[in-house]
Amino acid sequence: MSEPRDTSAPASTEIAEERSKMWPPRLWIAGRVVATLGAVVFAPAAWGYWANVSDATHTLRLSPGDVEGFPGGFAWAALSIVGILLLPFLWLRMQPLLMIGATGVFLLWSAVGSYAAWTAIQQDLGRGTTITLVDNLKPHTLLVTEQAQIRVSYYVGIAAVAVAVLGSVLVGIALTRFRDLPQRTIAPRSRAALPGARALTFALVLYIGAVLALGWATVNCTATPLLVGSCLGLSFSSVLRLGMATNTDLFDPVAGLHAIPLLLVGGAILIVVGLWWWRRLTAGLCFWITVWLAAATFCLVIADLGVGAVIADPTALNQLAGTWSGQTGIPVAALGLLIGWIADIFLWVGVFRAPESLPASVSASQ
Repeated sequence: MSEPRDTSAPASTEIAEERSKMWPPRLWIAGRVVATLGAVVFAPAAWGYWANVSDATHTLRLSPGDVEGFPGGFAWAALSIVGILLLPFLWLRMQPLLMIGATGVFLLWSAVGSYAAWTAIQQDLGRGTTITLVDNLKPHTLLVTEQAQIRVSYYVGIAAVAVAVLGSVLVGIALTRFRDLPQRTIAPRSRAALPGARALTFALVLYIGAVLALGWATVNCTATPLLVGSCLGLSFSSVLRLGMATNTDLFDPVAGLHAIPLLLVGGAILIVVGLWWWRRLTAGLCFWITVWLAAATFCLVIADLGVGAVIADPTALNQLAGTWSGQTGIPVAALGLLIGWIADIFLWVGVFRAPESLPASVSASQ
C-alpha cells in the first residue's frame, strides 16, 4: 500500500507567500492615509494659538507664525501648507523612482516640520527670549519674563506632524516591495484639452489675479478698477486677516498673511499642471479641484466679512477713519469661482461618462 503524501508543507508555503504579497499593498494604503491625516490636521493646528506669553505688561496668545525668523514667520507659513500641496504626488500612480522621490520629499517636509514644531516653544517663546512679531504687530517687540503657558493646539500640532512622519515611513517601506503593489492601469493621457480645462484655467487666472493684484477695500478712493497700490487700502491678505479676527477666536489671523495665499496659489498651480501636463481625467484630479474651489470659496466669504467689518467700524480695527468701500477684488474673485464651479461640473461629468474604446495603436502609445 502506498503511504499518503504530506501536503502540509506546500500548503504552509503557499499561505506564507500569500501573506507576504498581501502586506505591501495594505501598508501602502495605510501609510498614505496616515500621512494625509497628519498633513491635513497639522495645517489648521499650526495656526491655533500654541502658548500664552507674558512680559511685564502684556499677555499675548501666539502661534509660531507670529514670530519673525525660523521656525516662525514666512517659514512657518510655508511649513504649515507644503504637506497638503505634496499630498497629490503621494497618491499618484507614477514610475517607481518618481513615487520614491515624492515619498522622500514628503518625509523631508514632515521631519523639518517636526523639528520646527518641537523647538518652537523653547526657541521662540521660552522664558528670557526677546520676541519680534511679524508685520508690525503690537507690541512689536517684547521680552518674555514668564514661562509660556502651553495650549492644546501645540500638542495637536506636534502629534499631527509626527503622524505625517509615520505615514511617510510606512509608504517608503511598502515601496521597497513595489512589484507586489496593485498594478492599477493609469488613465490614458488625453491628446486634446480636458473638458472645461480652458474655462477652469481662465477662472484660476481671475481668482489668483484678484488675490495677488487687486485691491479689496480702500478708503476715500474713486479709482476703478483698483489695483494694489493705486489707492490707500487693503489687499486680500489684509481683509482676510480682519475677517478671521472679527469672526473667530480659534485661529491666529496671521495665517491670512502668507499661509492661506500660499495654499491658494500653490493649489491653483497644481490644478493647471494637472489640466495641461498630466492631462488625465481622473476622479482624483476632480476631487483636488473641488476641494480647492471649496477652500477658495470659503476664503472669499471670510475676506468679504473682513471688508464689511472695516466698512462698519475702521477705527476699531486700527484702520484710518474715512469712507471705506469694497473694491474690484471681490467681484472678480467671485466671477472666477463661478466659472470654476461650472467647469468642475463638466470635468466630473467626463469622469463618470463611459470611456470610449481606444484604437490599439493609441493604447500602445500611452
